[in-house]
Amino acid sequence: MDSADNAQNDANNIEFKHFDVVPEAKDHHYIKSNKSFLAKQCFTPQVYYRSHGYRLNPNLYANGRVCLSLINTWGGSTAERWTQKSTILQILVSIQGLVLNEKPFFNEPVFRSHLNSKSTSWITKSNCYNQDAFILSCKTMLQIMEKPPGNFEIFVAQHFRVRAAFILTAIKEYGEGRVRVGHFQTNATSSSSSSSVQVCGRFKANLKKVYSQLEIAFARLTSDEPTKMDKEEKGCLISEPPKMEKNKKKKGLLSKLAKWIWK
Repeated sequence: MDSADNAQNDANNIEFKHFDVVPEAKDHHYIKSNKSFLAKQCFTPQVYYRSHGYRLNPNLYANGRVCLSLINTWGGSTAERWTQKSTILQILVSIQGLVLNEKPFFNEPVFRSHLNSKSTSWITKSNCYNQDAFILSCKTMLQIMEKPPGNFEIFVAQHFRVRAAFILTAIKEYGEGRVRVGHFQTNATSSSSSSSVQVCGRFKANLKKVYSQLEIAFARLTSDEPTKMDKEEKGCLISEPPKMEKNKKKKGLLSKLAKWIWK
């Protein structure tokens, strides 16, 4: 069974409860670009990726295009394409399993045959691609925090408040070559990596730069944390994250933590 079949089976076996909804779609890409969109009956769903101008995956273009057989934006057999029996869940699972995989470098058709190669050359190329993709991911985080999608402002802020320390620690671990990009785990120790990872000077310099930028952005989120009244006025539909201890809410804590991690 190949990866496409696995993604299809996962989509069929998972109970998909609901989407979070918003009161209006002011920031919807297709409505903004085509005012007659709602009047059209589009058989195949359209998917737009908010790239912020970055291409961090062969299937995710800088112009927002998502290449995937299931949504008919890439070639494939009849079984791989959209049909009347297909679901939105299948699209989400396919993107997660087939696009956002461990080795996106090999998503390029011309390189796909080398996916399981033991050649040092191909392994190095894949690792370098992941390093570049991580830097672009960090830049994307900065863009999202600066200008979150309409109606998702509170959701974005909550997410990065909860994940800030994890992200900063991951950058530190990658920069020190303790863990391969994409393999950092919250409860894992540096010794979990079987061997040190080679880190090129360019990647290390880029990490240090985005680290400083993210540190500032996370600190700003902490200082601008909305009150309960602010959330109620905006009609937030996202559930509250677990409450943090009082000493973790103090202004400037993330900044102090970040400086300690980077030493």
